[in-house]
Amino acid sequence: MENVVIRGYSGKLDGYFHRAFLLTAPSVLILSGSPDECSMNNELIKSTFKRFANRGFSVLRYDHRGVGRSEGEFKKNIGELVDVSLAVDWLRDSVPQSSQLVVFGFSYGAVLALRIFMRRPDIGYFVLCSPLECKSDSNFVSPCPGPGTIIYPSGDSKMINDSTVNLYHRLSGQQRFEIRCSIVKDAVHDFSNRMDEFMDKLDDCITYLLDNKYKSERANLYGKRRKKIIENTLMAQC
Repeated sequence: MENVVIRGYSGKLDGYFHRAFLLTAPSVLILSGSPDECSMNNELIKSTFKRFANRGFSVLRYDHRGVGRSEGEFKKNIGELVDVSLAVDWLRDSVPQSSQLVVFGFSYGAVLALRIFMRRPDIGYFVLCSPLECKSDSNFVSPCPGPGTIIYPSGDSKMINDSTVNLYHRLSGQQRFEIRCSIVKDAVHDFSNRMDEFMDKLDDCITYLLDNKYKSERANLYGKRRKKIIENTLMAQC
């Protein structure tokens, strides 16, 4: 694992990166919650980072602007989303031969993960953990352009479980892509009282990803769209 610096929209972002042994290994970007909840050194974030790394992924996590050694000010606006997109670019440039790209988000990081997934067709899968803020505005999730997994704690006093169920149904309303939902019974928001059970759910999700069981139409559509853009550009230059 190495300490890295990512150039964000408002300054440098402090992060940690693990490079997988295989050049074609899948990669994952891990997004922590808001500054008042945790940093990239939160136990859940560190454990998730380590588990993905041990399962053969290239992994990147970083502190949001204004957290730790990251520059800028955290405002919960488009700026943080731009930073996420720049982190995706950094990860793709660092492991250009990676077979697939996954985004994982915890709490407010889950909101950012889902929003960037909607905007970046090069991301093949999302994992949302305790998507707290999604209860305030989930209009942006419809239609969902690809597959993913939601892991949520049933004993979280910060969450309205009905809102998570509603989010799941809105995301899974399209038959084209599978949205999976895993519940950790009686767990609190950060799963600190049920960490072993959370890691079991995460392991199941990682196995699912490595077995390549989820549909890959999203990547295929992106490849076709990119090819069409290149063809149109070449034709325009003729």
